[in-house]
Amino acid sequence: MHPRVSGQGFLPRYGGGWMHQFGHVYALQQELLAPDRCNWFRAAELWHTARHEGLALNSAHYNNILRQCAHASAWEQSLMVLRQMRRDALRPDVPSVACAMVSCADSGRWEETLSLFGQFQPTMKLDSQCYLALMRAANRGHAQHVAIEAGRQQLKEKIPFQPHAVAELTQAAAVVDTAEGCHIAIEAAENLEEYAYVHRKEQTLLLALAARHHLNAPRWLESGDEVPVLPT
Repeated sequence: MHPRVSGQGFLPRYGGGWMHQFGHVYALQQELLAPDRCNWFRAAELWHTARHEGLALNSAHYNNILRQCAHASAWEQSLMVLRQMRRDALRPDVPSVACAMVSCADSGRWEETLSLFGQFQPTMKLDSQCYLALMRAANRGHAQHVAIEAGRQQLKEKIPFQPHAVAELTQAAAVVDTAEGCHIAIEAAENLEEYAYVHRKEQTLLLALAARHHLNAPRWLESGDEVPVLPT
């Protein structure tokens, strides 16, 4: 029976003949592809070990490493892995880009998140996770107009919205405070299926923005709610 966890540490160990090395490579492959792993440092260690031993890595390996980096907001490691993926003539797919963008956005790296979106958006249809990462980074970088523009593009591409994306758009619309920004946030909310997951704070804020700019609020908002008055 092959070992489930690679015994390889930072430095490669050899010995035991070809059977031992075959078992080690098998274990290395299994650990690199394990879907339940959430240790980005271990993933990076395995990545370097695999490259040192000449193991052929595919998109599934890289995506699993990027996924673990996204969980830990390890943005520098994410960008390094993404660059190496392209050097290895592997075209990043939407999950690859989404994981890298989430890593950068959650780390407050506004410029890196925008750069990734600009690189890949012209050549592939990015998903809702990518747009959410861009909106989050834009709000953190005090570039709410970019978040609004991302919402407009997502509506144009007919990509489903996540509840958190509606919250980010609502916050951006409150800062920009224009009828156009409010309209985009309302349209995003109208296309939302799981509206119950939108925080109460964003619901009341969206009602207030709609009232201020004389727009119809999303149908799923309770019409009997008291609309707060926004400061001028």
